Amino acid sequence: MHNNLRILHLEDEPSDALLVSHALKQVGFKFDCLVVDSKEKFLEALDDFDPDLILADHSLPSFNSFEALELLGSRENKIPVILVTATMSDEFAVNAIKRGAKDYVLKDRLGRLPSAIKNVLETQQLEKEREGFLFQLQQNERKFRRLIENGADAVAILSPDGTPSYVTPSLKKVLGYSEKEALELNIYEIIHENQRECVQEKFLECVANPQTTFDGYSLRARHKNGSWRWLEVTLTSFIEDSAIEGIVADFRDVTDRKLADKALKESNIRYELVSKATSDAIYEWDVTSNVLVWGEAFHSMFGYSQEEFSSTIEAYLEKIHPDEKNQIIKSLNSGIEGKENRRIAEYRLKKADGKYASVIEKGTILRDENGKALRMVGAIQDVSEKEKLEELLDETYRFARIGSFEIVCEKNSLYWSPVTKEIHEVDMDYNPTLEEGILFYKEGKSRDAMSNAYSKALTENLPYDLELQVVTAKGNVHWVRKIGRPTFVDGKCVQINGSFQDITKIKNSELEALKASEEKEIILESIGDAFFMVDTDWKVTYWNRHSEKLLECTKEEILGKNLWDVYPDAIGTKFYTSYQKAVRERSIEDFVEYFERADKWFEVTAYPSKNGLSVYFKDVTERKQSDLQIIGLNKNLKAHTEELVEANKGLEQFSFIVSHNLRSPVANILGLVELIGDKDYQEEEKNSFLKALFDNVKRLDTVISDLNAILQVKVEMDAKKETVVLEHLVDTIKSSIQNLIDKEKVHVTTHFDIPAIDTVQSYLHSIFYNLITNSIKYRRQGVPPRIEIRSEIKEGTVIITFEDNGLGIDLIKKEEQVFGLYKRFHHHIEGKGMGLFLVKTQVELLGGKISVESEVNKGTKFTITFKEKTLNNISDYEKTTLHVG
Repeated sequence: MHNNLRILHLEDEPSDALLVSHALKQVGFKFDCLVVDSKEKFLEALDDFDPDLILADHSLPSFNSFEALELLGSRENKIPVILVTATMSDEFAVNAIKRGAKDYVLKDRLGRLPSAIKNVLETQQLEKEREGFLFQLQQNERKFRRLIENGADAVAILSPDGTPSYVTPSLKKVLGYSEKEALELNIYEIIHENQRECVQEKFLECVANPQTTFDGYSLRARHKNGSWRWLEVTLTSFIEDSAIEGIVADFRDVTDRKLADKALKESNIRYELVSKATSDAIYEWDVTSNVLVWGEAFHSMFGYSQEEFSSTIEAYLEKIHPDEKNQIIKSLNSGIEGKENRRIAEYRLKKADGKYASVIEKGTILRDENGKALRMVGAIQDVSEKEKLEELLDETYRFARIGSFEIVCEKNSLYWSPVTKEIHEVDMDYNPTLEEGILFYKEGKSRDAMSNAYSKALTENLPYDLELQVVTAKGNVHWVRKIGRPTFVDGKCVQINGSFQDITKIKNSELEALKASEEKEIILESIGDAFFMVDTDWKVTYWNRHSEKLLECTKEEILGKNLWDVYPDAIGTKFYTSYQKAVRERSIEDFVEYFERADKWFEVTAYPSKNGLSVYFKDVTERKQSDLQIIGLNKNLKAHTEELVEANKGLEQFSFIVSHNLRSPVANILGLVELIGDKDYQEEEKNSFLKALFDNVKRLDTVISDLNAILQVKVEMDAKKETVVLEHLVDTIKSSIQNLIDKEKVHVTTHFDIPAIDTVQSYLHSIFYNLITNSIKYRRQGVPPRIEIRSEIKEGTVIITFEDNGLGIDLIKKEEQVFGLYKRFHHHIEGKGMGLFLVKTQVELLGGKISVESEVNKGTKFTITFKEKTLNNISDYEKTTLHVG
């Protein structure tokens, strides 16, 4: 099948390795096998033996298959791994495959191992062929890159948000950016702001239509030198293609072509565009031929059809009001014969219905090189409605008492409109200076504010909008609103314009409203219920003193803030859903609900309005006392449920471990019995099978003994509790192992702030004994063991710590295995890996928890915590005794 296959077998049980070897020989496998049982031998074999395949049991005393897979993952040569183990849960199998195992075979089903090896090796061969194909593909890809990177067009791969993942070097020819600079850009940063939204929409359309080409799309992009360049772009989405994962954009510079097209188009359609784009009546008069052409707006503006209005200048002049006709003809002739090219005139023009419209005409005269008039182009604007509106606006401003002002900075002059003069109660012929204008503002806050705002407008180009008091020329005090906008030219303020409004009546109304609001607040503060209000954005606008008391939140802490930002714990509760419903459905909501933060029951009524929500509530906790008791019972039930869940998890773990350690020797015994009965084997081989059979019987007996010891621990939980003095307990344990302490020069120190505990004495003795002997067993070579034991109480919790200076544990890799059954971390030291498992079991049966801190060659610290139950004084010791468990 596979000649000279080199198999590295990670296994610590010789009989298991023997059965695996036999299963392969039965089907004709030709192989060399090397069995190793430690990390050191495994690493050495990887280099020296150079295996084609690795078979691995999962759990060895100081090494496991997951650690082996992690070591293999860092090696360039990928060696396939098949797990051969006694038991395997679905969750464990999935985890193993994720970590790199190619397959797994159970030890009691070794008949499947040959086919598993064949499949894994064939799959590996296919992967090697695939890698060769990918290498060739990469070579072809490099050739393709050279072609596109040296073309005239630029190519980029972009994400939908405009981030480039690849650009060709030719981008520098098009937009001036190097590859590095381009990859640090976002495409939307260099696209003209008027086109960004359109480009984003085009990208989304492209993504929605994969592998569809969108071409002929033009946009403007900023060149590195700051100029704007027109690009013609072709887009194709390959988002779903794993080799590209982006939008491929091919673009070229078409700026010169674009500018030429634009100039030609503007030349041909200028007149048509202007005619349609404006409401003014556009005209063009050929002075030489006397042909007068009107834009479309002329006919709609004045009511004439094209047929009834002759295209001559004389026909137009006949429509001008008789009182103004001669003057307009005179000014027109003067313009044609003179040298001025600009023309502005105001007059009345007769409409088709016989009425006259007030118009403003603005024109430009075009001349030849000798100054002779050739054409005149311009526009006529109907200002009849504008004049009416201006008259109406003046009346409106006068009614609203809104005037205007203007400051000309160079002349240092101030202009007031008539309404502004009325507000100041001065004569209409009064012309104030800047200094006089400032003095009208009431001395103090108003005058200072106006002076400061004027200074900032003049020097910093800052507009202002102020409410101030002025003292009029007649001594009356008025409230005014003054709005000013500065105009800057070449960095210098040339003028300030704005409005000036009398708001005395508005201010008086505000003061009356404020007074009414204060009266309302007195009423709301005096009612017996708590009350608050929020606006449509859930910002708190009112919060009375009862709300402060019941919800333990002051006005200063909540006014102006979002209700749900202050009370995020209310989101999802009935308070939140009921308030939301009241606002959404415009309904009054009544309910009774418990608020955990305040530890109170509230009876609530919420009233919606167009401005937000008003909420009344009161404390009904006493009425709901019986319900609170039910809540307490529910909390206790939840705690007990969590304890049961945790206990069930421990039981599942225990069951899995015991199953693994029972199943493996039983499977081996069955296999070995079958081999002993096989007549094809020699007596010497059968003797080796018989020895392996006895070894597995001993393994099975050990597991059963361990199981009995663990079950005995759980049975003893009903033992009577008694007072255990910790110092005496440690002395007793030290006496029982005095020879070991003397031999290894062990130094044990104690510091018991809590000297005695009421608990199950046998459990606590076992816990202390195992932790002390564990520290001695895993000491550092040549370093006398030091063990420090402490007890203290923190926040109602009894804490007992055991700290040593021993070998320590690599918790980064072993933390989850520390308290596991049959877990050992130093294979050179004898042991079964039961001590810490029993410690954890006994601690949890007493209602406590145990945790570990450790660092290799720096020691280990175990921390046991018990919840305090009662506190008594012991007369014999005059110290504190804690009842735990």
